Amino acid sequence: MFLFCGFNSQSQNVDALLEKGLNYFSEGKLKEALSSFNEVLVTQPRSEDAIYNRGVVYMALKQQELAIADFSIAIEINPKRVASYINKGVAYNELMQYDKAILEYNKAIEIAPGTVEAYNNRGYIYSLQNQHDLALKDFNLAIKIDPKYTRPYINKAYTYSVLKDHKQAIMVLTELIKIDPEMSDAYYNRATEYKNMKELVNALEDYSKAIQLSPYDATYYIERSKLYDDIGEDKRAIDDCSKAISIDPTKPEAYYNRARAAYDIPNYQAVINDCNKALQLRPDDYESLILRGNALDYSNRFEDAIKDYDKAIVLKPTETEGYFQRAVSNSAKFHFDAAIFDLTKTMEIEPKNVKFVNYRARIYLAKKEYKNAIKDVTQCIKLQPDSSFHYFFRAILKDTIGDAKGACEDAYAAFKHRSGEGYDYLKNHDCKTITEQKSFIGQDFETMAFETEMKGNFKEAMELYNKSVETIPDTFHVYYNRGKLKRKMLDYSGAIADYNMAIKLNPTFVDAIVSRGVAKVLTNAVSYTHLTLPTNREV
Repeated sequence: MFLFCGFNSQSQNVDALLEKGLNYFSEGKLKEALSSFNEVLVTQPRSEDAIYNRGVVYMALKQQELAIADFSIAIEINPKRVASYINKGVAYNELMQYDKAILEYNKAIEIAPGTVEAYNNRGYIYSLQNQHDLALKDFNLAIKIDPKYTRPYINKAYTYSVLKDHKQAIMVLTELIKIDPEMSDAYYNRATEYKNMKELVNALEDYSKAIQLSPYDATYYIERSKLYDDIGEDKRAIDDCSKAISIDPTKPEAYYNRARAAYDIPNYQAVINDCNKALQLRPDDYESLILRGNALDYSNRFEDAIKDYDKAIVLKPTETEGYFQRAVSNSAKFHFDAAIFDLTKTMEIEPKNVKFVNYRARIYLAKKEYKNAIKDVTQCIKLQPDSSFHYFFRAILKDTIGDAKGACEDAYAAFKHRSGEGYDYLKNHDCKTITEQKSFIGQDFETMAFETEMKGNFKEAMELYNKSVETIPDTFHVYYNRGKLKRKMLDYSGAIADYNMAIKLNPTFVDAIVSRGVAKVLTNAVSYTHLTLPTNREV
């Protein structure tokens, strides 16, 4: 922010020129305003008002060095004018010369300790410098001086957001909304904090409120569109972006976000069209190049996709996405060596990213370079030792090169990590493990079945119990647990059959006896009157 000031009484002609300059400025006619103030300085080169106000015009024209020079002269003429220090500080801030800006705000506070703008602006710079304690102290002082001045609340909330204290940021913004319930920026910023806390319903309400208060602010629609996209409301996201474009067609992010939503539908031609527009407005937009490349790839326009990825890589050579997506497109064209080159590059940048290593293993498999594929999958296992997929993938690779023992070992490891495919491999390839580890395999199936049952997936759990019974048919508790699941699924006769097997294998297993009795009651095999108290006690 910067402060425009009126003028002290001077000659009538000078006063008229100064007023004319102020009017031009308020109308946005900056060059005309500058001309008026310069005309004053021709006859009165030390006119404090003309020099100061010309400095403000220079700031609006983004000519900060000239603004600083004018404010310095204004201060020399009148060292008590606080606004000159404030605006000089703002100009230094625009140039990112933060230490100099702070010195100007310090001088303003020294002259007038109640200058709320000085505390607010200094606090903002402290926040940029990650001196958050000093920033919060200044914002609190500004609020104490003038509780109705809104900027310190916004900046205080921003500082808490930087500190990841989103809850505190929301409290500050809520306080601001109580002071000014018509301030759209307060709702907009609070929506962002709610979004950071994954409170998406509250975020959506606040974005909508901000739009209600300021229906012609394109940024509000763009941010709400991102939220809609995140929750899968693609059509609403597209509608919001379209509204933002109708308000301000020069915002590339509106086209990019609309393209993102279209990508999810998917409508790849719409993605390409909007990315084209975004790149016209912002030719070096990395994200738009990647997104358009992906849409071109899915449209089987691999050469065009690769051109976009090439440009993206030039823009950000240390980002992995461009290399990875180019590898995908090259692999689709069977240019496997080019794909491996790019995947190797991604692994140099992010050596612990399993996705890249696994994809390179798949390319080696396509090239029939099985040993290289096995090396990559082994690296995947080191990075993700609990993933059944990698063990099973390596089992298939070992089977392909004739390493039957190694394949069976990996298939068993895959099974131990909850892979049904691992067990199927053991069974279909006559692996010794199926007999050597029969007891453990059966118990693992039973454990997996129980865990699946607890999640409510009864059908899948039943399949796992069946495999457990198949593997260890002489284990009484497997029949008992499968019987319990059958009872849940209202298969009472099946439950009774399983309880019978459990009792046959363990005649003293009381739980199975009682459960069988209950199942018989539920099937009306016996009447309630037959379940006498002495019988229950006897059991």
